[in-house]
Amino acid sequence: LTKQEIKMKDITFEEAVKKLDILIQSFSRNDLTLDEAISNYEEGVKLHQYCEGLLAEASNKFQEINERLK
Repeated sequence: LTKQEIKMKDITFEEAVKKLDILIQSFSRNDLTLDEAISNYEEGVKLHQYCEGLLAEASNKFQEINERLK
């Protein structure tokens, strides 16, 4: 695991979404340098992938629960 992956595992879904929102707001202000924009974009993609993974895990758990309760 990379440092970024380890750090991601320490945040909740809600915290990741909040960070994504902050990144999106920074783009809408149009005051970022090119390097900042690239860095923020990369972080945003990683946060998005992390959130997608958490949502997939939650979906699987819901399916497992539904199967058990049938």
